[in-house]
Amino acid sequence: MILGIRYLLLIACLGDVAAGVAIDSKVLDGYLGRYQVLSNFIVVIAREGDHLTVEATNVAKFEVFPRSNKEFFSKAGGIGVTFKTDTLGRANGLTLHQGGTDVLATRIEGRPEDRTGAEESRPKVRKAIVLDPKLFDACCVGRYQLSPDFVLKIFREGDHFWGQGSAQPRYEMLAESRTDYFLKNEDVEITFELDGLGRATGIIVHQFGLNLHGKRID
Repeated sequence: MILGIRYLLLIACLGDVAAGVAIDSKVLDGYLGRYQVLSNFIVVIAREGDHLTVEATNVAKFEVFPRSNKEFFSKAGGIGVTFKTDTLGRANGLTLHQGGTDVLATRIEGRPEDRTGAEESRPKVRKAIVLDPKLFDACCVGRYQLSPDFVLKIFREGDHFWGQGSAQPRYEMLAESRTDYFLKNEDVEITFELDGLGRATGIIVHQFGLNLHGKRID
């Protein structure tokens, strides 16, 4: 969910990004492969012409652009990738950057246990429940600041729950519990943090192996 790319629409955008720079194709080839973020979360770096693409477990492929020989950014969603290389310039790991959070990933290409790509991983099974709309109103409805330039609005229409980021389309949220929600057909989960009275004081958007925190502002 988290601008053209479906799963990025609820993640805070980090502002304007610098124009990409030209990178030698041999340098790009040194980055291609699979990287282990979590036990069940693999990132695949590939090439399409002179551009790098990123694809992850249950996440659609998107393109990244170079800031430098090792640093890349996406044009939507505020995701960045920095490669760690050996003395020959071949990547042995990478760091994913999103919303002020950094997650390390080790290259696993060639390991015996590396049998499948990201597209072959089984998606997490989620089960929606019927939640009393009054509970949702009392708990979750409000506005949440995920970054200085990005506010996520949580609201209800009838029996349906919605999330909508700054200047973004809205996405329907399905409840797993009073505090836990997910987007249908999207690898995005949302958790609300409650105070002692059961009212949300904050929100956590789980996506791409990262957890983006936001504070309630209304």
